[in-house]
Amino acid sequence: MEFDAAVRDETLMLRATYWGGERDRLFHIEVDGRRIATQRLHGEHPGTFIERDYPVPLDLIQGKERVRIRFQPETGHTAGPVFGCRVMATESGA
Repeated sequence: MEFDAAVRDETLMLRATYWGGERDRLFHIEVDGRRIATQRLHGEHPGTFIERDYPVPLDLIQGKERVRIRFQPETGHTAGPVFGCRVMATESGA
């Protein structure tokens, strides 16, 4: 899965929402082709949604209005499913 997201020149994070009961999922999160995180879902939160935050390196967004975000499964696994995803300012603003 991949999509384009609007960005601005400040410290941002990517927040993704997953189903907490998903098992045996292993995937990487990329921004404009560069891996920023690896996520493994073990099913440790059945019956509820979970959110995970990933810092977006400032050098990947400086001077850009949009970036491509991609959820890339590890060989032999699947990614997500992702129930929501957004790019947002960090709470600290730093």
